[in-house]
Amino acid sequence: MIRPVLIAGMALAAPAAFAQSMACNVDVAVSGSQQNLMDRDFSAHVLLNDVALAPTTVGYGPGADLAFETTILDGAYAITQKVDGEMTLSTTPTADQGTVFLVRADAGTWQALPDFPGVFDLAELSDIIGEYANEQGCTGDMTFPFKITAHVAELNWSVESQPEKATGSLEDADVTIVGIYSNHDKKSTFMVPGFNLHAHFVTADGTLAGHIVDVSTEDGATLYVPAN
Repeated sequence: MIRPVLIAGMALAAPAAFAQSMACNVDVAVSGSQQNLMDRDFSAHVLLNDVALAPTTVGYGPGADLAFETTILDGAYAITQKVDGEMTLSTTPTADQGTVFLVRADAGTWQALPDFPGVFDLAELSDIIGEYANEQGCTGDMTFPFKITAHVAELNWSVESQPEKATGSLEDADVTIVGIYSNHDKKSTFMVPGFNLHAHFVTADGTLAGHIVDVSTEDGATLYVPAN
């Protein structure tokens, strides 16, 4: 497996340059707040049908009363919950479906970087996305949406779904990983504690989506970041 080296004093395997420059900071829209969660306020702070989505919008958020999980991939919802023991996915919100918080960003134009190296876990994914952004000229504070089309060796997921959270694992599957990377102001964008990203996934067959707890991918994925 060929991968960037993230150890101080050792050489980093540089990725190929983008045809265009990368947008290092993209506006992120957030409905709801960390304080809502601290106060255990799980009411709807935005209705999904009231949110304007562009064709390159990505995002994430738990449903009101923690009843479902919302993923946004290229302007389309993937609303997942467990019903009668079975996972269900809907792409059309009902009139009353809202989220405790919803974080979303519009990439504008995606810039593709093929041959993204495989990763062993979520920490390595977070590190390598940051290193690739550095190689494209992004330094200091940066916040941007991303997506990755990948074949995963294993992906552990969770979905907020009453009466209890659903969890599971995928193996040997094609997915799109989607999320937001930020190395600063992490609370407002709901970065996963200890990481510079919050990542969700949608399977290639469109039957499952949710929050990524951990993931390992194979070499040859494609990373997409916003073009400047």
